[in-house]
Amino acid sequence: MSITFFGAESIFAKQFETRNLSLPPLDKKTFTFNLSCKYSGNYEIGVDKIEIEDFLGILKLTYKVPFPLSITVYPRVIILDRFRLKTDFVSESYSVLNSKYEDIGALQDIRKYEYGDSLKKVHWKLTAKLNEIMIRKFQSATEASAIVLLDLKKNNYSFEQNTIIEDMLIESTISVIHYCLYSWIPVNFIYYTNKITDIRANTPFEFQNIYNNLAEIRFSDSYELSEILDVYIKNSIVKTNLLIFTSNLNYDLYNNIYYAAFSGFNTIVVYISPEDLIGRTDEETENILLNIPKIGAYFYRLNINDEIKPVLER
Repeated sequence: MSITFFGAESIFAKQFETRNLSLPPLDKKTFTFNLSCKYSGNYEIGVDKIEIEDFLGILKLTYKVPFPLSITVYPRVIILDRFRLKTDFVSESYSVLNSKYEDIGALQDIRKYEYGDSLKKVHWKLTAKLNEIMIRKFQSATEASAIVLLDLKKNNYSFEQNTIIEDMLIESTISVIHYCLYSWIPVNFIYYTNKITDIRANTPFEFQNIYNNLAEIRFSDSYELSEILDVYIKNSIVKTNLLIFTSNLNYDLYNNIYYAAFSGFNTIVVYISPEDLIGRTDEETENILLNIPKIGAYFYRLNINDEIKPVLER
């Protein structure tokens, strides 16, 4: 008798080897497996097929198990102490008025300078007095929020290579969402499977819902992220932080990134590079990364051997 298991050709290859045994009539045998998996995702496990053969090898019967079992390995959540988000945005009406007049709107607060603040909002007299850049916050400024776009397009690599890339993509995404929500920054988490999904979360108490969705998510090759991004940036009235998580960079996506940055979004690309896995660089990708800062956007590059925390906290 030969028993073949699901997972023998996946990330569990060395843990699900085919078993050959002899079994008397009406007897039974139990196998126990301790599985180890360091990559998140949904995996098929259990018995795939059983081949029964007589002692002389004349008769052979094969029973194929129609439905495998499955397990979900949940991603790690990396606790970030900081991330490069813009803290406030000027509303559309205020932006128009402010192009002619610097001090339109009621003064709400004065605080220290943070990355992304406009020089038009600097309180120059107080800055000179304190010897530290101070910012005026007006009531017409909208609160910080973030649109998080996750690219679920599968790469044309091996199963194991794709698993490693997708795991880092999921973990970096969920870690940034965790940072946002625990900093009380509202998030719109957007991705495409068989339809566009847009999950809104405003507080840390809503993090678990997004976390559960990410753990069950499946990658496919059915949709380009640039098509989703094009819809959102052209129909969004409010400009905010736009966070793009991808392992696929091309010029269609680059054009959308350019348009988003030009339109007033604080655009950040988190790119998972397969270079260490496949042993080569892609000239088009390198050119795109080189030009992203030139168009007013920012990017993080994560190689598969990198630690997520120090890279995203830069």
